[in-house]
Amino acid sequence: MDRFVNFLYLNEYQRHIETEVSDIAHAENKPDVSYSDFTRDMKSVRFDLEVIKFGEFLEYPALIQAAYAKMVEQLLTRGRFTPRAMRDFVEWTHGTDKVCKDKQGLLKQLIVGAVIMHMDRSWGDSQLNEFLGLVEHHPRFLSGVMAAKELHKKKLLESSQKLEKKKRRDVKRKRITSG
Repeated sequence: MDRFVNFLYLNEYQRHIETEVSDIAHAENKPDVSYSDFTRDMKSVRFDLEVIKFGEFLEYPALIQAAYAKMVEQLLTRGRFTPRAMRDFVEWTHGTDKVCKDKQGLLKQLIVGAVIMHMDRSWGDSQLNEFLGLVEHHPRFLSGVMAAKELHKKKLLESSQKLEKKKRRDVKRKRITSG
Protein backbone atom coordinates (compact mmCIF):
# COMPACT_ATOMS: atom_id res chain seq x y z
CA MET A 1 0.00 0.00 0.00
CA ASP A 2 2.89 2.38 0.68
CA ARG A 3 3.96 2.08 -2.94
CA PHE A 4 0.46 3.00 -4.04
CA VAL A 5 0.43 6.05 -1.78
CA ASN A 6 3.86 6.95 -3.13
CA PHE A 7 2.45 6.66 -6.65
CA LEU A 8 -0.48 8.92 -5.78
CA TYR A 9 1.86 11.63 -4.53
CA LEU A 10 4.76 11.27 -6.96
CA ASN A 11 3.17 9.58 -10.02
CA GLU A 12 5.99 7.04 -9.75
CA TYR A 13 6.56 3.85 -7.86
CA GLN A 14 9.76 2.09 -6.98
CA ARG A 15 10.33 -1.35 -5.65
CA HIS A 16 12.36 -1.04 -2.48
CA ILE A 17 12.93 -4.13 -0.44
CA GLU A 18 13.41 -2.02 2.69
CA THR A 19 10.78 0.31 4.11
CA GLU A 20 9.76 3.27 2.03
CA VAL A 21 6.81 4.53 4.06
CA SER A 22 9.19 6.79 5.95
CA ASP A 23 10.24 8.38 2.64
CA ILE A 24 6.77 9.79 1.98
CA ALA A 25 6.90 13.34 3.26
CA HIS A 26 3.11 13.85 3.27
CA ALA A 27 2.25 10.74 5.31
CA GLU A 28 0.94 11.64 8.75
CA ASN A 29 0.13 8.21 10.12
CA LYS A 30 3.20 6.04 9.57
CA PRO A 31 3.26 2.52 11.00
CA ASP A 32 5.37 1.95 14.11
CA VAL A 33 6.60 -1.46 13.01
CA SER A 34 9.05 -1.92 10.18
CA TYR A 35 7.57 -2.67 6.80
CA SER A 36 7.38 -6.36 5.88
CA ASP A 37 7.73 -6.82 2.11
CA PHE A 38 5.92 -9.94 0.92
CA THR A 39 7.33 -9.30 -2.56
CA ARG A 40 10.95 -9.61 -1.40
CA ASP A 41 11.64 -12.78 -3.42
CA MET A 42 9.34 -11.90 -6.30
CA LYS A 43 10.85 -11.31 -9.73
CA SER A 44 10.58 -7.65 -10.67
CA VAL A 45 8.57 -8.39 -13.82
CA ARG A 46 6.06 -10.36 -11.75
CA PHE A 47 5.85 -7.44 -9.33
CA ASP A 48 5.06 -5.05 -12.18
CA LEU A 49 2.37 -7.45 -13.41
CA GLU A 50 0.87 -7.40 -9.91
CA VAL A 51 0.87 -3.59 -10.04
CA ILE A 52 -0.95 -3.76 -13.38
CA LYS A 53 -3.46 -6.16 -11.81
CA PHE A 54 -3.96 -3.69 -8.95
CA GLY A 55 -4.41 -0.87 -11.47
CA GLU A 56 -7.00 -2.95 -13.35
CA PHE A 57 -8.85 -3.61 -10.08
CA LEU A 58 -8.88 0.12 -9.25
CA GLU A 59 -9.60 1.08 -12.87
CA TYR A 60 -6.58 3.37 -12.64
CA PRO A 61 -5.01 3.76 -16.13
CA ALA A 62 -2.08 5.89 -14.94
CA LEU A 63 -0.90 3.14 -12.60
CA ILE A 64 -1.25 0.54 -15.37
CA GLN A 65 0.74 2.73 -17.77
CA ALA A 66 3.50 3.35 -15.23
CA ALA A 67 3.88 -0.39 -14.55
CA TYR A 68 3.79 -1.17 -18.27
CA ALA A 69 6.57 1.38 -18.89
CA LYS A 70 8.67 -0.28 -16.19
CA MET A 71 8.13 -3.67 -17.82
CA VAL A 72 9.20 -2.30 -21.20
CA GLU A 73 12.35 -0.94 -19.61
CA GLN A 74 13.15 -4.24 -17.92
CA LEU A 75 12.31 -6.59 -20.76
CA LEU A 76 13.66 -4.62 -23.70
CA THR A 77 16.45 -2.39 -22.46
CA ARG A 78 17.89 -3.70 -19.22
CA GLY A 79 17.39 -7.38 -18.82
CA ARG A 80 19.03 -10.43 -20.26
CA PHE A 81 16.79 -13.23 -19.19
CA THR A 82 17.29 -16.97 -19.30
CA PRO A 83 14.87 -19.18 -21.23
CA ARG A 84 13.33 -20.32 -17.93
CA ALA A 85 12.70 -16.75 -16.81
CA MET A 86 11.14 -15.89 -20.17
CA ARG A 87 8.98 -19.01 -19.88
CA ASP A 88 7.69 -17.65 -16.56
CA PHE A 89 6.83 -14.35 -18.25
CA VAL A 90 4.97 -16.22 -21.00
CA GLU A 91 3.03 -18.18 -18.36
CA TRP A 92 2.15 -14.97 -16.50
CA THR A 93 0.75 -13.35 -19.65
CA HIS A 94 -0.55 -16.28 -21.75
CA GLY A 95 -0.93 -19.33 -19.52
CA THR A 96 -3.02 -20.61 -16.67
CA ASP A 97 -0.86 -18.56 -14.28
CA LYS A 98 -2.03 -15.36 -16.00
CA VAL A 99 -1.63 -12.48 -13.53
CA CYS A 100 -3.74 -9.71 -15.02
CA LYS A 101 -6.50 -9.29 -17.60
CA ASP A 102 -4.48 -7.32 -20.20
CA LYS A 103 -7.64 -6.27 -22.04
CA GLN A 104 -5.71 -4.45 -24.78
CA GLY A 105 -3.19 -7.26 -25.28
CA LEU A 106 -0.20 -4.97 -24.76
CA LEU A 107 1.55 -7.35 -22.40
CA LYS A 108 1.22 -10.24 -24.83
CA GLN A 109 2.81 -8.09 -27.54
CA LEU A 110 5.55 -6.95 -25.16
CA ILE A 111 6.47 -10.54 -24.26
CA VAL A 112 6.57 -11.49 -27.95
CA GLY A 113 8.91 -8.56 -28.63
CA ALA A 114 11.11 -9.42 -25.65
CA VAL A 115 11.37 -13.05 -26.73
CA ILE A 116 12.32 -12.05 -30.28
CA MET A 117 14.94 -9.66 -28.94
CA HIS A 118 16.42 -12.38 -26.74
CA MET A 119 16.37 -14.86 -29.60
CA ASP A 120 18.28 -12.50 -31.86
CA ARG A 121 20.66 -10.83 -29.41
CA SER A 122 21.28 -12.98 -26.35
CA TRP A 123 20.49 -16.62 -26.87
CA GLY A 124 22.47 -19.22 -28.70
CA ASP A 125 20.94 -22.24 -30.39
CA SER A 126 20.89 -24.31 -27.19
CA GLN A 127 19.06 -21.58 -25.24
CA LEU A 128 16.62 -21.06 -28.10
CA ASN A 129 15.85 -24.77 -28.26
CA GLU A 130 15.45 -24.88 -24.48
CA PHE A 131 12.98 -21.99 -24.60
CA LEU A 132 10.98 -23.51 -27.46
CA GLY A 133 10.74 -26.75 -25.49
CA LEU A 134 9.56 -24.89 -22.39
CA VAL A 135 6.74 -23.06 -24.19
CA GLU A 136 5.68 -25.69 -26.71
CA HIS A 137 2.33 -26.03 -24.89
CA HIS A 138 1.52 -22.43 -25.95
CA PRO A 139 0.97 -22.81 -29.71
CA ARG A 140 -0.81 -19.43 -30.03
CA PHE A 141 2.15 -17.68 -28.41
CA LEU A 142 4.65 -19.50 -30.62
CA SER A 143 2.66 -18.72 -33.77
CA GLY A 144 2.56 -15.07 -32.68
CA VAL A 145 6.35 -15.04 -32.24
CA MET A 146 6.93 -16.61 -35.66
CA ALA A 147 4.44 -14.25 -37.34
CA ALA A 148 6.10 -11.23 -35.73
CA LYS A 149 9.56 -12.44 -36.80
CA GLU A 150 8.37 -12.89 -40.39
CA LEU A 151 6.73 -9.46 -40.41
CA HIS A 152 9.94 -7.95 -39.03
CA LYS A 153 12.03 -9.67 -41.72
CA LYS A 154 9.64 -8.48 -44.42
CA LYS A 155 9.76 -4.87 -43.17
CA LEU A 156 13.56 -4.98 -42.96
CA LEU A 157 13.76 -6.30 -46.51
CA GLU A 158 11.38 -3.61 -47.76
CA SER A 159 13.28 -0.83 -46.01
CA SER A 160 16.63 -2.08 -47.32
CA GLN A 161 15.18 -2.18 -50.84
CA LYS A 162 13.91 1.40 -50.45
CA LEU A 163 17.31 2.47 -49.18
CA GLU A 164 19.03 0.83 -52.15
CA LYS A 165 16.68 2.60 -54.61
CA LYS A 166 17.38 5.92 -52.90
CA LYS A 167 21.12 5.37 -53.18
CA ARG A 168 20.79 4.60 -56.90
CA ARG A 169 18.74 7.79 -57.44
CA ASP A 170 21.33 9.82 -55.53
CA VAL A 171 24.14 8.37 -57.67
CA LYS A 172 22.20 9.27 -60.85
CA ARG A 173 21.61 12.80 -59.57
CA LYS A 174 25.30 13.26 -58.82
CA ARG A 175 26.20 12.10 -62.34
CA ILE A 176 23.70 14.46 -63.89
CA THR A 177 24.72 17.49 -61.81
CA SER A 178 28.47 16.88 -62.11
CA GLY A 179 28.48 15.87 -65.79
